[in-house]
Amino acid sequence: MRIECPSGLIINAREFQGAELKAIATGADTKNGNTIASVLRSCWESTEDPGPYPFIDSDAFDWRRVVGGDVLAALIAHRVATFGPTFDFQAPCERCGERNEVEARLDEIEFHRMPAATFEKMRANEKLETRTKGGLLIRFELGTMRTEEYIRDQHKQMSRRPEWAGHTSSFLDGMAARITFVEGLDNKRGENVSKEFTKRLEWLLRTDAGTIYDLQAKMEEADCGLDTGVEFRCTSCRWEQKRDFPLGSAFFSRQPKKVSPTTNYDSIET
Repeated sequence: MRIECPSGLIINAREFQGAELKAIATGADTKNGNTIASVLRSCWESTEDPGPYPFIDSDAFDWRRVVGGDVLAALIAHRVATFGPTFDFQAPCERCGERNEVEARLDEIEFHRMPAATFEKMRANEKLETRTKGGLLIRFELGTMRTEEYIRDQHKQMSRRPEWAGHTSSFLDGMAARITFVEGLDNKRGENVSKEFTKRLEWLLRTDAGTIYDLQAKMEEADCGLDTGVEFRCTSCRWEQKRDFPLGSAFFSRQPKKVSPTTNYDSIET
């Protein structure tokens, strides 16, 4: 099957085999990037267009280095090929708490395409750049499975340091992991310390909220991805809302057939 990704990457792949389907479901539940990357690599057959990736050629490649939006697009394409274009899930109403049965149409998901400027930077193997509201130069990269691995490794090191005892991970940790350079982030000797994760995180923690959210928006604008939100109306209070469909093991499992609510069970002979 042909899989087109939001970055411009296009590959051809075979469908999941039984063992791979089982592995991918477990990997999705545990957020095990190595399992997901290994399965996608095994299913790869050829690359039609490498998109923005300078490390992708005619051979199978490391999916851990591919941006999150492309990985998600590939997983959804495999899910559609295996179980069809619909996925039903339960979503509690934001207003009244009623659990609603919601249907996601996976074949109608909209892509957020990678901006041309990002594409060109990545092809040239260069870091992306932006500036804070105050004018500081920031260099950063898009999130991948390797980013998540990096965060976990940093947290392990931080757990051994008393000053980080009780630290709770947040979106700031994700931003700190993707940022590679902060202008003016210098030590007392005037040396830039942007290469240290904790220094970047400390900088974010002491930065005002308006600057943080402005920077987060600029980093997201440079990215690509898919809109996984599904609009629905609560069956109880009629509140219209939007929820993302879950990507755990249920997403990669066969769903039971729907039973019509009008079925008269008393009329069924046993």
